[in-house]
Amino acid sequence: MQFDKLTIKVKLPTLIACTLIFSMVILSFICSTASPKSTFKVFTRWGLPSFEENIMLNYSPKNPNAFEPVIITIESKHGDLIKGANLYLNCTFPDGSEHFGGVQFTPSNSAVMSCVIPNYPDRTSFTFYVAAWDDSNEVLYSKNYQYTVKSKDSWKYPSFEENLLLNYSPKNPNAFDKVVVIIEPRDIEGYIKGANLYLVCRFLDGSIDSYGLPFIRKNETAMVCTLLKYPPKANITFWVDAWDTYNASLTSNRYNFTVGILIYGEYDFEPFPQWYVYAAYGAVSLIAVPAVGYFYYMRKEGKKRFGE
Repeated sequence: MQFDKLTIKVKLPTLIACTLIFSMVILSFICSTASPKSTFKVFTRWGLPSFEENIMLNYSPKNPNAFEPVIITIESKHGDLIKGANLYLNCTFPDGSEHFGGVQFTPSNSAVMSCVIPNYPDRTSFTFYVAAWDDSNEVLYSKNYQYTVKSKDSWKYPSFEENLLLNYSPKNPNAFDKVVVIIEPRDIEGYIKGANLYLVCRFLDGSIDSYGLPFIRKNETAMVCTLLKYPPKANITFWVDAWDTYNASLTSNRYNFTVGILIYGEYDFEPFPQWYVYAAYGAVSLIAVPAVGYFYYMRKEGKKRFGE
């Protein structure tokens, strides 16, 4: 019995030691064979602080019509990874109602992504921006971009002069000349639904007259308006209001001219001749009348002589 007890006492510590050694060996083997990727991760981060410094954004077309979707593309300028991006847009419809939404970008490769805004009705306005993040989930926000859906029958630009070409002739009219004003779209897709001309006339005596005249259609694109005739020295200021298919109105710059006197060759015709004109007539009369009388008298005397 003493031998058996001694044997048990010797085997128990040995068993515990062997178990500890075996556990340490297994743990060392697991640590030595573990992949470094499962322990450490290398993040790709933006190289510069702003969106525009890291990413190039393009969208096309810039002035879409009601049948064209708009494609937005973002591309890393330095080849950095764009992990993901969303587009956020505010849409204002022609009736004034608004809608806010978002569109997720689809990657073309690690550095290029794109998304599509579908086509919308005419005169729908959009404001959008993009949020993009890198491999470390650091988010960058772009500036705001804007565009308005427009068809060939509406203005493309905010000012009259950007959309329409205005010409009038003659530029320096004489008294009682007809001044003709013509407007036409600069863009081949432009269209003028209607237009009015407004005029203020200041006469030489200080009186003022003002009125409006409608344009009439000259052809499919151009419209024409003829001003009334005015006397010499009248100062004319006029401008034009034009509207498109959707009755969106644009107002032109002010144009001004002063009506001159009638011109024949290089000489001015004035309604009342000056004193020197009367003087010239008088001088000619003083010479011509006695001369005519003299020749008449001499002819009469000659007839008498031949008659005798």
